[in-house]
Amino acid sequence: MTPPRRWTLRTDHTSYTVRLSPDGPWAELEAWGPHGVEDGPSALDWSHRTHFITTSDAAPAEYLPHGLRPFCEADLVAARPGSERGVWWTFTGAEQNDDGLRLTFTDDVLGLRTTLCYATVPGTDVLHRWTELTCTGEEPLRLERIDSAAVTVPVTTTARLTYLTGQWSQEFQRTRLDLDRGTFTMGSTQGAPGHAYAPWLAVQDAGQPDAAYGIALEWPGNWHISAQAEPGGTVRLRAGRVPHEGVVHLAPGETLTTPRAACAFSADGLTGLSRAWHRYERLLAGERLHRPRKVLYNSWEATGFDVDAAGQLELAKAAADIGADLREWGPGQRAEAARWVARYKEVRDVIHHGDAHLLGTPEDPTCGVQYDAPDGSRTVVAAFSTGRLDGAPLLPGRAARLRLRGLDPAARYDDAASGVTYAGAHLLHYGLPFAWSADHDAELVVLTRHPAG
Repeated sequence: MTPPRRWTLRTDHTSYTVRLSPDGPWAELEAWGPHGVEDGPSALDWSHRTHFITTSDAAPAEYLPHGLRPFCEADLVAARPGSERGVWWTFTGAEQNDDGLRLTFTDDVLGLRTTLCYATVPGTDVLHRWTELTCTGEEPLRLERIDSAAVTVPVTTTARLTYLTGQWSQEFQRTRLDLDRGTFTMGSTQGAPGHAYAPWLAVQDAGQPDAAYGIALEWPGNWHISAQAEPGGTVRLRAGRVPHEGVVHLAPGETLTTPRAACAFSADGLTGLSRAWHRYERLLAGERLHRPRKVLYNSWEATGFDVDAAGQLELAKAAADIGADLREWGPGQRAEAARWVARYKEVRDVIHHGDAHLLGTPEDPTCGVQYDAPDGSRTVVAAFSTGRLDGAPLLPGRAARLRLRGLDPAARYDDAASGVTYAGAHLLHYGLPFAWSADHDAELVVLTRHPAG
């Protein structure tokens, strides 16, 4: 038997390997993880092991249409007007360069050419996925489902999903769900992404949560992302736009390009995945990241869109009555506010441009966020007490501690505010101490790194 063709795309720290399935005319994921993960038998090869559904339904397929994938949810549903739905394509070519890959499948009877597109994003661990659909026949096509991509994640027990939910004034709340079997779906049909869900999803193996996989959809309209816990120990993720008109008509000769799905992997769990996304977002920001930010005067939440001078003066008077008039502040209050503004300016470049580490969660008695400057010269830790209101530690007389991440164990780190110098190994092993009290339940610590020697 001729060995299946395979292609590997590499990001800064990860690789993504795709092959043509030996079981049918589709592409499937062979390996996704740190460099070298592709060297060995695929952990996703479930061929011929699940006897009660078809091979295509069990395969870790990158993209399959209704027809070839008859029972589990398909990524593409297409038909001629008035005809039965279904696509039965054949593989017709591959093109690969240093940054990307294009795999083409053609159904000559239906008159549809489908190209699966991949592109790495230099300087990041993000891979772009999208699909190009071309009507090659003489009749138009009806496209009822036009997902951008699908990706398969292996799990040993339960899939742990992390996503962002929200509502007005409470956007981007981190939410977690453990999925044993079945399908989880989120999205928006409001003509915009909406604030109920963000088009982003992370998946971990609940039994082995060190690795984290993420997918995000770059699309400003109706959308969906779904996770299906499938037989054989995998979770298949799908992402795509949802046609607001219910169906898209593709005329002969026309090509439809789906929105890009961005995919990322980290071997360092959710905190590593967040850093991967942050690096990608800083790249997207470009030179805007370094522009001074203008002060935005925002009053619509108080007055709606009926903004006029009289209303704003009334709003200012109401603010002054509750103590917000800076002219009424005493010297002590102004000095205190000036000190906090100055402190923010001292660390904002690290927060805006540095890598972030999540240190625990609000479910822990003490949690925080660690920001590291790009050159490692400074580390900023924002810590919070989420435990008892009186600040008393779990063990009397013992300070709460947060173990820091990613520091040089041989370097020394100075806390100028307290005058204490720590070894990197100490901060990694024992953690940064915090003495909480009823009046002191948050702290901002700035550490300056001094190399070993």
